[in-house]
This record gives sequence, C-alpha cells and structure tokens, in this order.
Amino acid sequence: MRNRLIALLCSILVSGCSQEPNYQVTLETSDGPDVALVLDIEKRLSDDPCLNEIATMRREYRYSMRDSEEVRELIDIKVQEADWDGLPAGIFVKGQPKSFSFDDRSYFIAFATYHVANDDLDLWACGDNAAGDSSVRHDARY
Repeated sequence: MRNRLIALLCSILVSGCSQEPNYQVTLETSDGPDVALVLDIEKRLSDDPCLNEIATMRREYRYSMRDSEEVRELIDIKVQEADWDGLPAGIFVKGQPKSFSFDDRSYFIAFATYHVANDDLDLWACGDNAAGDSSVRHDARY
C-alpha cells in the first residue's frame, strides 16, 4: 500500500512539472521562413536525443544575419526551455531582433542553423546555458 501511494505521488509530481507538447505556430512576421520548411526542420531536430522533448520547448526560427545583412539561404534556430522569463512553448517564426542580450543563467538552450540550398541542418549547441562552451558540440558550420 505504501509503495502504491509513493508511486502515485511521484507520478502526480512529475506530470505536474512537465510541459505539455505545443505545436502551435505563431507568425510574428509575414517575411520569415516558410512554415512548411520550419515544420520539416522541427521534425529533423526532434530526431536528435538532445531535443527529444522539443515539443515542450520554445522554438524560434528566423533568417540569419551575417555582416548586418539578412541571409535568406540560412535559417537560425533557437530552442529554449519554455516559461523561462515567461516565454511560452511553441513554434515562433520571427523577424530580426532589435537587440541582442547575453546571460549566464542556468536553463536549457540549443542553437542550430539550416542551410536551405544544401538541405543541411547543423545543431551546433545543445545543453545548459550556464555550461557555456561545454554545451557547444562544434563550431557552427554556417
């Protein structure tokens, strides 16, 4: 009886803390990457063991910036722990940010770049933001 009670409490605690999958797409710009392509990239990212719970996270897709110019052949992807700083889970197609910020707080984050012409997905960082370089798998290819 005691073991059943403990098992029941554990399952309630675990389910209460885990995020529900969120596949909702929010277009924050009409000039971002194509939604069908974003959903294909999303599927490919979910195949990586580091991102097996990607559907519970916040995923942002936007065209890359290189030398202050937008590069539409590259899509930058940021995946981060949902509800961190009040940011909800889901898929967000975004425009270019007005500013950048860096922090060293501990939360899950991953970065990838997708090369459109080469159909190449480069997941180059995945892990705890506070871990710094130890979350980087390799230098970004693009």
